[in-house]
Amino acid sequence: MDRLSPVKEAGGSVSTFYPYEDMEWSETYTLNGIKFEMSHFLLSTVEHWVHEVTVEGNTSFDLQCVVASLADGVILSGSDVFSPLKHKSATYPDILQKRMILENLNFGSRWKQRNALLQRKDWMLLSDATLSAAKKMYGVLFGLNKKFVPHPGFKWASQAVCEMKVKPDRFQERMDTAMSGPLENRLTLLEELAQEIRQLANERCINSGKGETPCSS
Repeated sequence: MDRLSPVKEAGGSVSTFYPYEDMEWSETYTLNGIKFEMSHFLLSTVEHWVHEVTVEGNTSFDLQCVVASLADGVILSGSDVFSPLKHKSATYPDILQKRMILENLNFGSRWKQRNALLQRKDWMLLSDATLSAAKKMYGVLFGLNKKFVPHPGFKWASQAVCEMKVKPDRFQERMDTAMSGPLENRLTLLEELAQEIRQLANERCINSGKGETPCSS
């Protein structure tokens, strides 16, 4: 098969192998102790997703992941196919920035109930609320800095944050401390970061043509 032959020729060992599902083929294999996770898509699918993100302003983290790989990736072959897609992925659209900021500034209903959850010792719900709020904060920062989200679960987030110019002071250090510490301390640290991120959003909101759009949820 087209997907298996390169792995076998290189002497790799296949760990998982999935058929076409949800518009994707994927497999995982190891070679010389290194794990490779591969995803494959139809060209028409990728073209559609690039249009959705760069023209329509679709905020899906999963779709942005594909666009980010095109924007930041290196074309090894097939430049006639990939160069146009890479060109379209080079510009972060204003409509996406606006939607990323406004949608992610809403940290969710559970975050609004965080103090009640803490008092009731609903640790599972409180943990879920803080994790969701943290992801939303990253979403706002990616929008403010006009950077496509490179992974839906914010893998490699620390590297991306290092490249950002618009962010709270020592953001990643404070986020790491918050997410690795006790829930009570986490709330305090996240509340501080949330306030600073809202301030940055309000200062740098996108002009809608009718004055500044308020960045509030």
